[in-house]
Amino acid sequence: MSPSKAPAEILNIAGTEVRISSPDKVVFPDPGLTKLDLVRYYLAVADGALRARAAAHGAQALPEGHRR
Repeated sequence: MSPSKAPAEILNIAGTEVRISSPDKVVFPDPGLTKLDLVRYYLAVADGALRARAAAHGAQALPEGHRR
């Protein structure tokens, strides 16, 4: 792979500037997704993913069912 030519991208995420180096670097070659594509995807799904994780922490494992 050749080195990235694009300058770093600065994103404002929740009031914090985050520097994305090599934003055009391809990280998933088959679909052609770049590092910046991946960051934008994570930003798009973060709220739902964090809610799902919080809900899973509140779940109780009942391997024998809810009645014993």
